[in-house]
Amino acid sequence: APSHAEGAGTSLIEAFSMGVPVIHSDIPAYAEVSAGAGLSVARGDDFVDELLGAITAVVDGPALADRLVIAGQDRARAFTWTDSAERLWQLHADL
Repeated sequence: APSHAEGAGTSLIEAFSMGVPVIHSDIPAYAEVSAGAGLSVARGDDFVDELLGAITAVVDGPALADRLVIAGQDRARAFTWTDSAERLWQLHADL
């Protein structure tokens, strides 16, 4: 997910839930959703080279890829409709 201007991190959640390793830019929305479950690449003048390095590290490093898959699947579980509904219900109860 190399976007520099994504408004939300839903694409990361989808990828996490599909069990694929995720590489993403360091935009705030992605950083918040990923919470370290993806491999973040800093935006800057050398972004393309850094992105290439991250892709190479995942493709050539099965241990890294496996770690990202497991972390991503764990992170995806934090974004369920049931959890969202329970939090919303609790918010209303607290008001």
